[in-house]
Amino acid sequence: MHRNEFKKEEIEVLRKLIEVKCKVDSSTQKRVRDKMRDLGFYITDYTSTPRFTVMDFDNLIKNGKIKEVG
Repeated sequence: MHRNEFKKEEIEVLRKLIEVKCKVDSSTQKRVRDKMRDLGFYITDYTSTPRFTVMDFDNLIKNGKIKEVG
C-alpha cells in the first residue's frame, strides 16, 4: 500500500483530479492518474473498479481508510 495520509491541500487536489478523471477520455485519464500517483495516491490500493469517483474517495475518508493530517 502507498500513502493513506494526506494534508488537507492534497486531499482537495486529489478531489479535483478525480473529478477531471471522471469527465475525460481514457488517454487523458492516464495523465490524471499519473498526477494522482505523484501525490502518492493509487486508486488500486483501495479498489479494482475502474469507475472511481469523488464519492468513493470521500467514503474512504469517512471510513478512515484515508486520513487527513497536518
